[in-house]
Amino acid sequence: MSREDAMNQLATLTGGRTAEELVFETVTTDWYLAADGSVVIQGGTVNVEADGDGIKSSPDDDDTDSAGTITISGGTITVSAGDDGINASGNITISGGTFDIDAQSDGIQTDSDLTITN
Repeated sequence: MSREDAMNQLATLTGGRTAEELVFETVTTDWYLAADGSVVIQGGTVNVEADGDGIKSSPDDDDTDSAGTITISGGTITVSAGDDGINASGNITISGGTFDIDAQSDGIQTDSDLTITN
């Protein structure tokens, strides 16, 4: 899937498509599934292969409003990353899902709080 196709699929998600229906697969030379404010995964299948961070939430340096958080409550998450598998400048909250993370640096890295519940 191309980056444009993936972004269109994610845009469709915000228009009313449920996360349980989403199948997201990508290969990139940098980080891929990224946002300034937050990344929320509620279900579906996410397969990411990246030379940098796999899933990342981090505001730009001049952005003082965005949270830089990641919340995962379900789904099957597979990440192969040349840097961190999952990286956030804010909190990471995981309350469900199945994970397979292969990362050259940290599997899960946050500059704030990491909360994992079952």
